[in-house]
Amino acid sequence: MERVNIAEARRDIDGLIDQIAARGVSIQLERDECVIATIVPTPPANRKVCQTMDDLAALLNSLPRLGDDAEAFERDLDEIRKSAGPEGDPWES
Repeated sequence: MERVNIAEARRDIDGLIDQIAARGVSIQLERDECVIATIVPTPPANRKVCQTMDDLAALLNSLPRLGDDAEAFERDLDEIRKSAGPEGDPWES
């Protein structure tokens, strides 16, 4: 298993993800020489690869539908939004 410092990982996150996806390697992230996390590839049986728009459409069509509770879910979300009040600037406190 490879170990990568977090600073290095930040600089080349795309490269790390490519290694994980293409070679199936697991990578340990470390800070101050202590491992704080491990990134592991998803087992091949769980991967859903979308290489074309048809693949993407097939994947989206295979996902479960909300069904009859979609309208109730929408009403619940509206109520939550109303009770939360107006959104402010998250950078101002």
